[in-house]
Amino acid sequence: MDESPSVSESFDDPRITPQFCRRLPDSTGDLVLLGVVHDHPASIARVERVLQRVEPETLALELPPVAMPLYRIYARKGDA
Repeated sequence: MDESPSVSESFDDPRITPQFCRRLPDSTGDLVLLGVVHDHPASIARVERVLQRVEPETLALELPPVAMPLYRIYARKGDA
């Protein structure tokens, strides 16, 4: 069986590289890991581009505790 290309290889975007984007295949579905530098423009664009293409059923974020109140407000308002 041929291996599918890595997530980063499927994008024509210099912000999406193997250093910051990895796909871990699993029998229940793939897990896509994105490395980010919080609030960095390249990281924001990387996440937006990957989410548009991958359209995950579930999204998990690792956030600093100090940012949690802000993200709770975003969740209540339904902001993207």
